[in-house]
Amino acid sequence: MDLTEYEREREERIRKNQEALLKLEIPQLAPKQAVASKPRAPRSKRKPVEETTRRVSLRTRGLAPDGTEAEKIKKEAELVAAQTRKRHSGTESFAGTLYEPDDYQAFDGDTEVSKRQNLVDSFAEKISSAPEGMYERFSGGEDRKTGAGRILDMKIIGEEPQRKVLVSRVYSVNIHPRRDRILVGAGDTKGFFGLMHLDDESRPSLLRMEPHSRTITAIRSNPVETDQMYTTSHDCTLRRLDLTRQEFVTIREDEERDGSTDINFIEPRVLAYCTSRGYVGVVDTRAKKHPSWEKQLHEKKIGSISVCSKTNALVTASNDCTVAVFDLRKVDTKKTLASFSHGRAVSNGVLSENGKSILTTSYDDTLRIYSNVKGNWKDKPQVYKHDNNTGRWITKFKAEWYPQEPGVFVCGSMKRPHGLDVFDATTNDHSITGKLMSEYLSAIPARHAFHPEMDILATGNASGRLCIWTAP
Repeated sequence: MDLTEYEREREERIRKNQEALLKLEIPQLAPKQAVASKPRAPRSKRKPVEETTRRVSLRTRGLAPDGTEAEKIKKEAELVAAQTRKRHSGTESFAGTLYEPDDYQAFDGDTEVSKRQNLVDSFAEKISSAPEGMYERFSGGEDRKTGAGRILDMKIIGEEPQRKVLVSRVYSVNIHPRRDRILVGAGDTKGFFGLMHLDDESRPSLLRMEPHSRTITAIRSNPVETDQMYTTSHDCTLRRLDLTRQEFVTIREDEERDGSTDINFIEPRVLAYCTSRGYVGVVDTRAKKHPSWEKQLHEKKIGSISVCSKTNALVTASNDCTVAVFDLRKVDTKKTLASFSHGRAVSNGVLSENGKSILTTSYDDTLRIYSNVKGNWKDKPQVYKHDNNTGRWITKFKAEWYPQEPGVFVCGSMKRPHGLDVFDATTNDHSITGKLMSEYLSAIPARHAFHPEMDILATGNASGRLCIWTAP
C-alpha cells in the first residue's frame, strides 16, 4: 500500500530523530529494539486421575476405635431412620408400643409379649397404690414463702436427679393433676412418650412408648377424667392415653398432613387444637366419629393455643408475628377482640388463670404481658428483655405462669449456669427476679410444667432427661 506524502515525511522525521538519539549515546534515550516472542509450546493433556476412596474417620463411618461397629451409633442411626416410619392410628395397647425402659430398643417377637405386659402391669400397680399425705407434703404450709421466692426455694428430688426418660430432645411436658401421686408425661422429637411415676425420693418408675411417628408437640391431662391424657404431634394425629385401659386411641387424623402444634381443653371432653398451616379447630371426644370444625385464623403457623372458659377467651400465637384474642363463642366468625404485633415470630401466648392477662414469648427477645382492663385489652404491655433465640438444637422457649402465685412466671435461660429465669410481674420491675438453679442440671431446661395445685415442677432438656422439683 503506497504511503501518502504526509506519512513519508513523518517516517523520515522519526528516522532522523532515532539517529540523533544514537549519536548522544544515552542508553535511557535509545530506541527499544523489538524482541521477537518465542512460540508457545503446545499444552500437554492432563492424564486422568484415578479415583481413590476418600478417607473417612471411624467415628463418621459409625465404627468404634478398634474398627468394630459402635452399638450406640448404630442405635442413633436407627432412630433417625425412624422419622420416615408410618404414623400410628386406631387403637394400640401400651404393650404394643412399649420400648425397653433402660434402652432404646423395641421389643421383638411374640416371645416378648408377656414381658411387655408384665412391665405395663407393674407400672399400673405402682401408680394405683399411691402413698398418703402427698397433697399435704407438696401443697405448702402456713409458713411457706410467697411470690417468686416460692419457686426459688424448689429442689430436685429423687435418687437419680436427671432421669433419662426419652430417646431424643424433650419437646413437651405435662404433670398429671392428681393430688395423690407425681405422674409426669413427656414427649420428644422422635415421637416417643415417657410416663414417669415418683411416689417418694427413690428411683422413679418409667414407661417409654412410641404412640407417634414424629415430634409430640403438646400433652394435656383431662381435668375430669383423671385416667386420661391427650397428645398431639407433627404426624397429624391427636391421641388419647387411657391409663385404665392401657391403650392409645386416635381422636383426630388429618389426611392433608397438617400437623398439630398445640391442644387445650375448652370443656372436659372438648378439645381445641391449632395447626402448622394457621388453622384452629374443635374436637368433641364423646362423638363416635369425633367430628370437628376448623377455621383458618392466621396465614402462617400457629405455635400455641390457650383457652379460659371463665372469660370465654381463646388466644393464638403465630409465626406471622401476632398474638390474637378471640371470643370462644364466636371463633368461627374469625372476628378478633384484640391483636398484638411483635417484632418477630411468637412461639407462645398463654392466658393467666383468671383470663385477664396474656404472657407471650417471641423471637424478638422479649417476654410480654398484655392486660385486660374493664373488659378491654390494652396494647401497652409489660416488656421483659430475654434471650429467646435457642437455635437448632435446643427446644424453643415457652414462658409459663406459676399457678400457685398470680403474676409469677418462668422461662428457660440461655445464660450459664443452667436454670430457669423467674419473674414477678406484681413488682413492676421489668427484670429477672431470680434464677432457679441446681448442681444437677447439665443442660438447659427448655421445657417445663407445673402441677396445677401442688408445688411441683417438671423440667426437660435436649438429652431427653427430666428433673422433678418440689418445695421444701
